[in-house]
Amino acid sequence: NQYLPQMTLGSGIAYSNGFPLSIEGAAPSIINLNSSQYLINFAGRDFLKAAKTEWGAAQKSTQDKRAQVILDTALTYAELDKYISSLKIMEQQQQAAQRAEQVAGDRFRAGLDPETEFTKAKLNSARVRMAAANARGNADLLRLKLSQLTGLSADNIETVTESIPQLPDAPQSMTKEQVNNHLAVQSANEVAAGRELRAKAEHKLNLPAIDLAGQYGLLARYNNYDEFFKK
Repeated sequence: NQYLPQMTLGSGIAYSNGFPLSIEGAAPSIINLNSSQYLINFAGRDFLKAAKTEWGAAQKSTQDKRAQVILDTALTYAELDKYISSLKIMEQQQQAAQRAEQVAGDRFRAGLDPETEFTKAKLNSARVRMAAANARGNADLLRLKLSQLTGLSADNIETVTESIPQLPDAPQSMTKEQVNNHLAVQSANEVAAGRELRAKAEHKLNLPAIDLAGQYGLLARYNNYDEFFKK
């Protein structure tokens, strides 16, 4: 827009008596119109190109961050499903360990097994309970994270294992074209290009520039301008 005419229309009505002084360099006019624009400005053109390039870099950076959030949400959902599935197995293991502990206790109290067997059964049951507690804690943390990512209530989040697609095999290496097409790489390249253009523009500030400016003012007779310029 700096290369298009910029116009400002206003009024600065004021009464004066005697010598007509100006207010902030502008005469107290009924209507005043100021216009300005670039005609030739080499530095300004490079500054303009740098701004456009940096704007594009910001847009690609936003797209890359959006893709990262989507990926983080998908991975969190898959990990939560893994913990929920393992909890179902752990509940069965916990019930089996409790039954084994009860049987070992009965055999110890009946004098059929030594106390060490009963202690081993209690230790195994405690390990299963601890693993289940850790899994529940991790699942709660993942639900909270998924709630923050999606805006859903953490208490209402449940996973459906069948909805998770099989992940493709990771490529052994990426081609140069794939690397250059990555949004983060494109954003970094455009940021570098924008800074290079801005540096060129700083050097071109030493070159001459031509601007076009215009000014119009409608003055009132009660400010004595007609008498002032006549005499």
